[in-house]
Amino acid sequence: NGAIVHKRGMDLGLKIDKRITDFRIHAERIELNLTKKAYGRDGEISTKYLRAHMDEFKKICIQKVRTMVRKYKKEIGKKCLIVVPPGDNCAIARAVAESLGDQATYLIGGHHMLKWTKTYQSEESKIADFRNNPKKRFLVVVNKCQIGFDMPELTSTIDLTMSQNVNLVVQRWGRLARRSDLVKGRKHYF
Repeated sequence: NGAIVHKRGMDLGLKIDKRITDFRIHAERIELNLTKKAYGRDGEISTKYLRAHMDEFKKICIQKVRTMVRKYKKEIGKKCLIVVPPGDNCAIARAVAESLGDQATYLIGGHHMLKWTKTYQSEESKIADFRNNPKKRFLVVVNKCQIGFDMPELTSTIDLTMSQNVNLVVQRWGRLARRSDLVKGRKHYF
């Protein structure tokens, strides 16, 4: 039923009686042979490597998300955060969100042009739409919603960044680990 939050950083802004939720980590294989050259000093895939292999990353991320949505429909639940590697103009985030159709929205920073209205929508309004619209199940992000993002209603996270940076991975776990009375049962991190 959760554990008292005592880890450095996870207790900030929380009362001592708050508890983190029970969540399960699923290890899913991504068919990509990455060498040390693919990663930067920070343990994230380098921009240079991503640019050189953009089409391959888009294809793999789209296929992986589709497979996981079918395979883990129940575990993914109603509100899922999908974290993808960066790329030129956030091409991977756009492609993944578009592959999920009307169930998804994505954040790339700043304001976003909405195709159907030709108007701009701020990140805050996109997050509010994701939070409040029951038809929006997926929020696809690139280096967003990691630090300071508070949405205890998240039911799952799909992390496609292939990060080797343990600190960032633990930070992403923290987005999911927040307890909510609106979420029944275990949360899932893929």
